[in-house]
Amino acid sequence: MTTLEAACSRLNRRMLGAIIIGGCLTAMLSLGPRAAPGIFLTSMSLENGWVRDVFSLPPAMENLVRSAVQPFIGVTAGRSSPDNETVMPEGEVTGAGHHPKSPAERLGLAGAARARHEKCLADAIYFEARGEPIRGQMAVAQVVMNRVFSGYYPNNVCGVVYQNARRHLACQFTFACDGIADRINEPAAWERAKYLARDALDGKFWLNEVGKATHYHAHWMHPWWVRDMRKLDRIGVHTFYRPRNWGDGARAPSWGEEEAKTL
Repeated sequence: MTTLEAACSRLNRRMLGAIIIGGCLTAMLSLGPRAAPGIFLTSMSLENGWVRDVFSLPPAMENLVRSAVQPFIGVTAGRSSPDNETVMPEGEVTGAGHHPKSPAERLGLAGAARARHEKCLADAIYFEARGEPIRGQMAVAQVVMNRVFSGYYPNNVCGVVYQNARRHLACQFTFACDGIADRINEPAAWERAKYLARDALDGKFWLNEVGKATHYHAHWMHPWWVRDMRKLDRIGVHTFYRPRNWGDGARAPSWGEEEAKTL
């Protein structure tokens, strides 16, 4: 039984409401590899260590949902993440509370500019990885942001996502230059991609295993450049890499730390 299945099992035993049970079943169907997307559990923004975008419940019921869902989220207030993942950035800080700078702050994104680059990132997540597990979609977003700060690619999100998009099958992300119309046919997956894009720009997640990866490919592909890469992780159908001669990326801005932290 997966962590999510166990969480939903506990929740279903405690709360017999058909809506909540149905939500758990939808989540289990939606979060497996290659499965159809459904409701989103890990992609929402977090307030005080808790999800505020999906559930609107009385306090007593919210506590039950909290205890069931938090183990799956991987970011739990007051406890270390079991998946060695973190939302705690390092480096420069900003504001009266000295909060770490988010990628959006580092890039000076706000208003219309923020919306445009967030849309580009959501495009990459949706068209490259919408059928992947949540962590796989987060990893694609992390690769995009790693490229932005790498010094080897355009220094903005849309520039990275659509680099060489006018060169047929010679761009960086295949969806941008494959000649296939980019239509949103799965609304739930698109909403999830937008949430993940927003949270990526706000620096709300970081996958340590993916680290400073700047490349990935699907398992059925055999790109020539792999021989020059250091393999970092595999999630779903994608394997993630960083070029060996680029070092570990330690000099690039980071919004994640080596050890898992709490909110």
